[in-house]
Amino acid sequence: MAFNEYDPKRRIATFHQRWFVKRRRLYEMREIKVQERTYTTEEIHRMLKKAKLRPLKLEVQRKLGGKAIRILYLAGKPKSAEFEAIDPGDR
Repeated sequence: MAFNEYDPKRRIATFHQRWFVKRRRLYEMREIKVQERTYTTEEIHRMLKKAKLRPLKLEVQRKLGGKAIRILYLAGKPKSAEFEAIDPGDR
């Protein structure tokens, strides 16, 4: 059993899951709740800039209606001035 919910005011997605973990010959049931905050692309870029980081790579993990709804960012400090940051608007 699993269900999800989203609070648009707080921008929190909550995922409720039921896991069955094998313990020797039996299974132990665990109820898991995971919460994630959503951020706009602009907010992520501001946070990276404030931390003196730049996006090194991004990967669209999920699309809905052809639009990216989950993007994974890899960020770090560039090794040289020749580095060109990735613009997520290109994706």
